[in-house]
Amino acid sequence: MESSTRREWLAASLGAAVASRIAFADSSDDLAALTLKQASDRIRSKKVSPVELTQACLDRIKTYNPKINAWITVMRDQAVAQAKALEKEQAAGNFRSPLHGIPSASRTRSTRLERAPPPPARFMNIDSPPRTPSRAPIKAAGAILIGKCNMHEFDAGATSAVSYWGPVRNPWSLDRVAGGASGGSAAAVAMNNCFAALGTDASGSIRIPASHCGMVGFKPTYGRVSLRGIIPFSWSLDHCGPIARTVEDAALLLQQIAGYDHIDIDSVDKPVPDYSSGIGAPVSQFRIGIPVQFFDHLDDEVARAVEDAIAVLNKLTKGAHDVSLPLCCAPARPERLRRITKDCAE
Repeated sequence: MESSTRREWLAASLGAAVASRIAFADSSDDLAALTLKQASDRIRSKKVSPVELTQACLDRIKTYNPKINAWITVMRDQAVAQAKALEKEQAAGNFRSPLHGIPSASRTRSTRLERAPPPPARFMNIDSPPRTPSRAPIKAAGAILIGKCNMHEFDAGATSAVSYWGPVRNPWSLDRVAGGASGGSAAAVAMNNCFAALGTDASGSIRIPASHCGMVGFKPTYGRVSLRGIIPFSWSLDHCGPIARTVEDAALLLQQIAGYDHIDIDSVDKPVPDYSSGIGAPVSQFRIGIPVQFFDHLDDEVARAVEDAIAVLNKLTKGAHDVSLPLCCAPARPERLRRITKDCAE
C-alpha cells in the first residue's frame, strides 16, 4: 500500500465498499461521518445537537446493519431520550466532557441477550454486566450508549464470523470478516453508526477487528482500565479499551475509562495522564521497535502493506529496528475469579 495517510487509505478502500454495493457518504456535511473530536467541537460550539448526531447514527444503523450485522440490540428510545436530556445541558452551556452528546457503543449485556434461547446459546456473546465501570464513566461523561454490538461467541475467536446472531461482515467488503472478537464494535464505528466503541482484548480482540475495519484500536496497559464485571477470556490477559476512527478519538475515549477502581483487584492506583496532550507532537526522535517474531506466515499483500508502513516510519523517526519481545503471562488471580463468579450469579 503506497499511501502514507489514513485518508488516502480510506479513499482507496472505498472502492471495495462500492463493489459490495455499500456506499458510505464522504461529505463533510454528513454528521455521522465526523470524527469524535469534530463532533465534540461542534457540540461545544452549539453547531450541532446530541439529538441530531444520535438520529444520524440511528438512521445509518437502520440502513446498513441488515447487511453488516454489527448490532445485537439497538436501544433507540433510550438513546434518543438520553440525547434530549444532554441537549438541554448543552443549551445551558453545561458540557460534561469531550464525550458529551457523542453516540457510542459497547459489548454489554442487553435485553436481547435475556431473550436468547436456552444454554449454551444464551451464554454466547456475553461480555460484561450492566454495572461494569468501563461503561459507567463514559455515560457519566455524557456519551450516548446506542446499543450492544455483535461479537465472536464466548469472546474466543479472531473473526466474529461465529456468533449466535450471525456473522459480522466487513463494511468495506461483505465477503470478508470484520475481525474479532470485538468485530461488531469495529464494524459499527467503520459504518459511521457511532463515533467510538468499547472492546475487550486478551490476544488481539480489539486490535484485530480495528485493523480489519480500518479503525484505531488500542489495548491499554493492564490495570489501567477497570475489569470489574467483565467476564474474562483469559484471567490475566484481559484488557478493556477503545475503538475509534482516529488516534485522537481513541485518546479521548481512553481518558474517560481509565482510572483506579478499588474494587478491582487488578486495577493500578496511578494518576491518569492527559492522553491527548501528545497529539501532533514531533516524532523525529522516536525509535521504532519491530517485533519480527510476530511477522511469520503473513499474506503477501499484508506483508507489503506492513513493509510500506515501516518505510514511512523510517522517514518520520530516527529509524525502525528489529526487536524481540518476551512472551510472558501473569498468574491467574483466584480472588478475581471468585468475584466474577459472584457477579454472574447476581
